[in-house]
Amino acid sequence: MPMFHVEHMKKHHILLILGLIPLFFLQSCKKVDEAPETSDPIYIDFKNEFDISAKQEVDVKAQLTKDVKEFKETPAQTGMYTLMRNKMSTTENLLNIIQQQKKFFEIKMEQRKIEVRSRYQESLKKDGRPWPDLKEIAEYKIRMKLQRDKFQWDTKNVPRGTENRDAKDPKDKAKKPAPGGKAEKPAGGEHGEKPQH
Repeated sequence: MPMFHVEHMKKHHILLILGLIPLFFLQSCKKVDEAPETSDPIYIDFKNEFDISAKQEVDVKAQLTKDVKEFKETPAQTGMYTLMRNKMSTTENLLNIIQQQKKFFEIKMEQRKIEVRSRYQESLKKDGRPWPDLKEIAEYKIRMKLQRDKFQWDTKNVPRGTENRDAKDPKDKAKKPAPGGKAEKPAGGEHGEKPQH
């Protein structure tokens, strides 16, 4: 084979390789994220909450097993029997709340995953909305803070700033009960009359 032909083939192969390199990098840059939700702040927040609930569920289940065992070992018709029964019921209620929270965040994760994948595909189009949406994320954080504050309020069912944890009416400013179990009356009697001199 003539030498000039061999040299020509080498140059041709080199040019072909050099031409494929930019094409390879171009395809790499356009690679589509198959799981865009994993980098979505809202989805990540839902997952963190789900993980926390899952861990709490394990801990409270262990506590409930312990409470049930102690309750069964407590002699009936004693003060401790009632206390242990109440303790077991409290743990059962707490477990129920945690399991509801866990299910809630599991559903929210699935809904968010579907939404993010749709929005992500839209953002790849020429005139599609940008993603992630920073405004949406900021609004979400504010909304979740309000929801969590409300959940804490509903759980405690006590007005903030009051010392009486049994108070249910914000107007009841809850002075601690006086010794003997009766609440202290305001000065001047029940209706606020000035004391007679």
